[in-house]
Amino acid sequence: MNELDLTPGQCLAFILITLVLLAYELYRFYNDSEIIELPDKPQEEPASQQLNPNYGAYIWLAGRRYN
Repeated sequence: MNELDLTPGQCLAFILITLVLLAYELYRFYNDSEIIELPDKPQEEPASQQLNPNYGAYIWLAGRRYN
């Protein structure tokens, strides 16, 4: 910890305080988090049924024109 110019005792205290703060934040995160229930959505059609049937042809032509 030369960058902070700390003595070994200060370094140990710094590490301990940091670990205690980390443990507190993790404890607070896990205990205070609420379970959020999302509203039910109606089932959507699969993506393959929503696409235009000419979509593949468009991609093929675009690739041939610009490559």
